[in-house]
Amino acid sequence: MHFINKINHNLLKPDKSGRTGLGIYLALCTVLYVYLWFRAAFVPMAHDEIATFFHFVHTGKFLPFHAIWDANNHLLNSVITWISYHIFGSSPLALRLSNLIFVPLFFYYIYRISKYLHNDVIRWTFLISLCFSHYFIEFFALSRGYGMSMALMSGAIFHLIKTFNSDQIKDYALTAVFIILMLLANLSLLIPAIAIAGYQILYFFTRPLSASRKPLSKVLIIILLEMIPLLIFTILLLKMKGEGALYYGTTEGFWKITIKTLVPLLTGMNNLTVYILLILTFTFSLFTFFFLSLRISSLFLPWRVFPILLFTSFAGVMLASSLFDVNFPEDRVGLYFFPLFAGSVFFSADTLFKKYHNKLIFLTVLPFLFFPVHFLGHLNFAYSNCYKVDVVPERFYHKVKESHIPGQPPPTVGGYRTRHFCWSYHDFRNSGDQSQLYFNSYPGLQSDFQIVDITDNPSWLSYYDMVDRDNVTGRYLLKRKQKITSLAVKEISEITTHGDISKEYHSLFEADCDTLTGLLLYLTYDLTIYSPVIPFVGWVVLEIQDSEHNNLTYESFALDWQRSAWDGSFHNFINGQLTGKIPDNAHRIIVYIWNIDKMPYRISDGKIILNKLVPDFPN
Repeated sequence: MHFINKINHNLLKPDKSGRTGLGIYLALCTVLYVYLWFRAAFVPMAHDEIATFFHFVHTGKFLPFHAIWDANNHLLNSVITWISYHIFGSSPLALRLSNLIFVPLFFYYIYRISKYLHNDVIRWTFLISLCFSHYFIEFFALSRGYGMSMALMSGAIFHLIKTFNSDQIKDYALTAVFIILMLLANLSLLIPAIAIAGYQILYFFTRPLSASRKPLSKVLIIILLEMIPLLIFTILLLKMKGEGALYYGTTEGFWKITIKTLVPLLTGMNNLTVYILLILTFTFSLFTFFFLSLRISSLFLPWRVFPILLFTSFAGVMLASSLFDVNFPEDRVGLYFFPLFAGSVFFSADTLFKKYHNKLIFLTVLPFLFFPVHFLGHLNFAYSNCYKVDVVPERFYHKVKESHIPGQPPPTVGGYRTRHFCWSYHDFRNSGDQSQLYFNSYPGLQSDFQIVDITDNPSWLSYYDMVDRDNVTGRYLLKRKQKITSLAVKEISEITTHGDISKEYHSLFEADCDTLTGLLLYLTYDLTIYSPVIPFVGWVVLEIQDSEHNNLTYESFALDWQRSAWDGSFHNFINGQLTGKIPDNAHRIIVYIWNIDKMPYRISDGKIILNKLVPDFPN
C-alpha cells in the first residue's frame, strides 16, 4: 500500500528537472516555426484549401445554416481566414495565417505535457517525435482546421491532466474552452472531445464532495461549457450527415479506412514492417496499461490519460459507425489518433521505467525517432504530402495565358476535376479573364490545353505537344498541335437585363437541340456585367436537358471565382463554355445567370455565339 500511495503521489506531479533543456527546445521550435512560415508562403495552394476560400472565406458565408453544408468548412479556420483575407489579401501566406498563429500554442502545451514524463530520454523523444513529424506538423502551414485543432486538443488534454493535480476551477474552465475551440476548428474531433469531457466529469463526480473546491461553479462549467456545447455539436454533426456533407471515408472498417490511410500519410510508407511495429507498440501500451492497473488503482493519473483517451476514441468511432452509420475517419480526418497513440506509448514507457529502471524499455520509443529523421529527408517548399496530387503549378497558368489574344475568348483548358479549384485560384489571383477548367469530359480531346497524367489517355500525344512537366506530380501541360475548327451556328445579340435585377435565375439563351445532337458545341460570351455587390456570387450556367427536363450536361462558370468586383467595364466578360458531345436524347439547351444570393446586377451590350466544333478525332 505504501508503494501505491507513493507512486500515485509522484505520478500526479510534473517533473521539475531539465530546465536547461528549455532553451534548446525554444531554439528548435523557433527554427521549425520559421520553416512553417516559409512553407505557408511557398507551397502551392491545394484543392481543399481553395474550396474553403471560394465557398466560405471569399463569400463570408461560413456560419452553419447560412453556409453550404460541407465538411470542408472548418469553422474556426474559416472565420480567422476571412479576417486575414480582408486585411492581407488572398496570397497563400495570408490564407494560412489562421493555422500559423496556433503553432506556438501547440509547442507550449506539448512541452507542458512532456513535463509529466520523468525520464529525460523519453521526454525528449516525445517532444521531437511530435514536433518533427513532417506530415503531421505541415498541417500547421495549411488553410485547414487540422493543425489548429491539434494545438487546441493539446491544451484540452493538458488542463485535463492538471485538473487531476489541482482540482482548480480554472482548469475545469480551460479544459471546457479548449474542447469548444477544438470542435470549432475540426468537428471530426467530436469523439475525443466527448472522451476528454467525460473523463473530467467522471473525476469530478467520483471525488468526495467535501474534497472538491467550489463544486457548484464546477457543475455549472460542466453543464454550460461541456455538456450543452457537446450536445449542440452532436446535433450539428448529425445535421451535416443528413445533408450528405460527411462524405469523406467509408464504413468498410477501422483498419482499412483509418489505420491503412493514416499510417502512409504520416510515414510515407505502406509496408508490413511499419504495421508490425505499430501493432507491437500498441500491444506494449495496452499491456502496460492493464499491468500497472493491477498495481495502481487510481484512474486519474497523467500516465493513464493518453491510453484512456485513445481507447475511448477508438470505441467511440466503432460505436458511431455501428449505430449511426458514420464513416470511419480516413487519413487526415483521423489525425488525432497520432498524438493519442504516441502519448500512450511514451507515458507507458515512462511509468515502467520509473518502476523498473531497465533501459531496454527505451526500445519501445525508439521507433518514433523515425519521424525526426524522416523530417530532415523531406524538407521542402514544393508540396504538401496530403494534397500532393491536387496542385496545378502557377507557371502552367501563365503559359496558357500567353496564348490568349485580348478581346477574344481565352483558350480552353481540360483536366481532372480536383484541379479546377487550383486553376480558378490562379485566375483569381491574376487577371481573372481565363477559361474555366473543363473536367466533365475528361480525358477528352477538345480543349486547347490539357493538364493531365499522360497515362490517363495516351492518345493525347497524337493531338497535343508537351509544353511543360511538373516534377512533383509528374503531370504535364499539353497544347493542341492544331486548334479545332470552330463554325458559328447562331448568334444572339443585344443581350440585356434592361436595368438592375435581383432574381435568382435569368435566362440568356435557349434553343432546341433537334439539329445539334451528336455535335461538340462551344458557346462564346461577350457581356458587360455590373453589380454593386462585392463579391457578386453569380454563375453562368449551361444546361442541356432531355424532354423530361433532366440534366444531361451541366457546365457552370463561377463569376466570383474569376474576380470579386464586376464594375461594368465595357465587355468585361469575354469567355466561353464547351458542351462535350450533345447526347442523342437532348431536347433543349439553356444558358442562364444563377444569382445565388439574389443580389442586384445588370447585363448590357451582350452577345452569345453558338459554335460547332469540327473535331479532328473520332467523335
